Amino acid sequence: MTRPSGSGTRGWRPGRRTIVVFVWVLLLLCSHVVRRLDPWTPALAPDERAITLPGDVRVVYRDVRPPGRDDAPVLLLLHGSPGHKEDFDGMIGVLGERYRLLIPDLPGFGKSSRDLPDYSIRAGSLHMIELLDRSEEHTSELQSQF
Repeated sequence: MTRPSGSGTRGWRPGRRTIVVFVWVLLLLCSHVVRRLDPWTPALAPDERAITLPGDVRVVYRDVRPPGRDDAPVLLLLHGSPGHKEDFDGMIGVLGERYRLLIPDLPGFGKSSRDLPDYSIRAGSLHMIELLDRSEEHTSELQSQF
């Protein structure tokens, strides 16, 4: 006489879903450990700059200046979420003739810091004000992409 499948005295055996979830959690924990032990700091391209803002927030940005126009107004270009500064590559040729362009990777995106003390819109706004202040320009226009 045979026993019906699923019954028996062997005890509990994990199913495929349980194993997949266990492996996923284990890999997630390992990735957090690796990120803490070896913080990610990407190399900058020749046209990129980086500044460290209060709260140890690193912002990577492009500063594109029109040739021969040191007095050009500043245009701050902000990408949407998710996004990165490369979203504006197609606009640099046109806007870069008239404006000095500051094109940051917003904190939490691209090459900027990913571990932030505050992810609020207010904190992000303060980071961009600090970027403008450090660029030593006090007249600027704002363009955002949503």
